[in-house]
Amino acid sequence: MKKRRFGPEPRSAEDLRKIRISIFLTEQEAGKIRHTASTFNINPSAYIRTAVLSRPPRQIPPINREAWASLARVAGNLNQYQVAINEGRAGGYPPEVLADLREMVQTLRSDLLGVKQPTEEDEEDEGDGQD
Repeated sequence: MKKRRFGPEPRSAEDLRKIRISIFLTEQEAGKIRHTASTFNINPSAYIRTAVLSRPPRQIPPINREAWASLARVAGNLNQYQVAINEGRAGGYPPEVLADLREMVQTLRSDLLGVKQPTEEDEEDEGDGQD
């Protein structure tokens, strides 16, 4: 019986990082890289690799994170209200108004994080089979 491994799957031979590139930095440059990497909660190597080979991670202002968390409570309350309406324990709002409001809250939360939500046009484009 094979012993169970914990953690991520090992990388394949072609995905192993075996090449090292060294650069010289000033103390200020190195400090800036370390600081920026820590704001994204990644190590400096991963930050540099991401910045050079793709797009640097998006930095989300703390106020946006706070607003995103506050809106999570609003979204949760809207869901609870929708459940109460569906069960007949509450009324007063047409279901489509509540659904539209919930969608607006989710869109605002995505905007706070800089995340693009798929639009109806995007979904139609995916379904037409044309590329």
